[in-house]
Amino acid sequence: MVIYAAGLEAAVGLLLMISPSFVAEALYGADLSDPGVAIGRFAGTVFISFAVACWPEVGTGKQSAAAVRGLLTYNLLATLYFLYIGLDGRQVGMALWPVFALHAILTMLIVRAWLTTGVK
Repeated sequence: MVIYAAGLEAAVGLLLMISPSFVAEALYGADLSDPGVAIGRFAGTVFISFAVACWPEVGTGKQSAAAVRGLLTYNLLATLYFLYIGLDGRQVGMALWPVFALHAILTMLIVRAWLTTGVK
């Protein structure tokens, strides 16, 4: 599960680096100013770095407890944030609710993986 979540975050990071305005429009239905584009691209580098830090060990596939905790924390907070934005209703793009659902599902799957694999 960790490898899929980390891979998804790397893909989002790449998308943010390439076109932060597309991501903003899809999630929030809003355009970005020039500083917003720069911050979006920087956020892309953060997402990619986060994915690399959470990637399972090469050769063993072993996932670290820190990676699982980090991905769980991130996905839980992202779920709550997208729920808040969606319920507020002012900045809802066409992808906001599907992204909310994806993060909610990932949160549940990571909790399940944590409980069943015994990662502490």
